[in-house]
Amino acid sequence: MLAVVFDMDGVLLDTESVCRKAWYLCGPQYGIKASSVEPLLRKCVGSNQDKMKETLYLELGKDFPAKDFLQAAAEEIQRELKRDGIPIKEGAPEILTSLYQQGARLALASSTRTSQVEEELSRAGLYGYFHYVIGGDRIKRSKPDPEIYLKACQGLGVLPEETYAVEDSYNGVRSASRAGLKTLMVPDILEPTEEMEELAEGIFRDLFGVKSYLEQNAVIWNTDSKNVSLPDGHCHTDRRHQRAVREDL
Repeated sequence: MLAVVFDMDGVLLDTESVCRKAWYLCGPQYGIKASSVEPLLRKCVGSNQDKMKETLYLELGKDFPAKDFLQAAAEEIQRELKRDGIPIKEGAPEILTSLYQQGARLALASSTRTSQVEEELSRAGLYGYFHYVIGGDRIKRSKPDPEIYLKACQGLGVLPEETYAVEDSYNGVRSASRAGLKTLMVPDILEPTEEMEELAEGIFRDLFGVKSYLEQNAVIWNTDSKNVSLPDGHCHTDRRHQRAVREDL
């Protein structure tokens, strides 16, 4: 059985570009220089709120109002998403539709809290593709710890070593790799490093590249699967709680 676990922010949804705008807007209000925003953001990509606060304290000092800054940025992000809609990454509908038609088991594993993940996927029209959804509030140890990917595989009823993961961040790739999944990286804010090239089975420019790779390398791929009904917008199960390829980027 083909199984794939996706990250959300920066992989399926282009929310990290929205986050960048919010940080640049809110940063000066909290004493963050414009030149410092990008380095801070890069260190926080793929982290949950607690990890981001730790990073901000480490970089800006214990007196920095990290909680207030992150709250202000989060509110700005939500304002933009409500105003302009959820931005979907190129290739996301195509790869999810293709995998769903193959009968693949699909999960979503995000550091974002589960309720927010479900809301954003629903607003983007992608929620119904997933058989299992887990957010950062349902784990004890966040990425790069493998816990979230192990739980995602458990929720799908599949073995990690037989499952693909699609990630964009360093911590996400580390998490999936440590859990034993075959990890595919689609860089967003962060460029791939030598470590990422070692950990990832493939690095791709976009999700179309991932789709092509799975079509060529997945164990099952039925080209006559177009008659399978597409999802109706609802999750279909409960939500219980050869480094072979690198495309030119």
